[in-house]
Amino acid sequence: MDGSDASAMAVDIRLNEIRDTLVLPDSVSYVRGIVRTLGPADALRRLLAEDARADHDPRLRYLRLTRSLGADINGSPTVAVLEADVVGILLPLYIGISGRFDQTVKEEHDLRLGAVAPEHAEGRVLSQLARDMKALGLRGGTTTLWVDKPPCRYCAPVLPSITKQYDVTLTIEFALI
Repeated sequence: MDGSDASAMAVDIRLNEIRDTLVLPDSVSYVRGIVRTLGPADALRRLLAEDARADHDPRLRYLRLTRSLGADINGSPTVAVLEADVVGILLPLYIGISGRFDQTVKEEHDLRLGAVAPEHAEGRVLSQLARDMKALGLRGGTTTLWVDKPPCRYCAPVLPSITKQYDVTLTIEFALI
């Protein structure tokens, strides 16, 4: 076996390792499509770059690992952490995971998030904060939302709702590839 064969084998092994961690069919299809489009070596570079987004904040990587969510690639569950600096909130850290990997906040809150966003990680953490603020009659403060992917087309337009409705300044942090 020459060096190029060994290198190709190493790429295939690493691609299979990534594929084996994936928990959603969309993620698996995405990997297959990227490999078909870019070829194995370039696909691996792309997937590793996407997965590195979860390292933007160590809590994001920790949640992905402890919840067995697999590589942080397109089509995989989104993870969000919200830090709230709001007077009256005693536990100022909220976490959310998209889809079936976390629960939608059903308790009373009046945050307008649209039809889809409450199922997404970003909507879940904002709903938790809004629920607590409403229950305690709070307004104002600052928050930082850490997300392992850029907000999607459903979440991006509704994220400012927390600012409009509760007078909370929201900073959104995510890594680009």
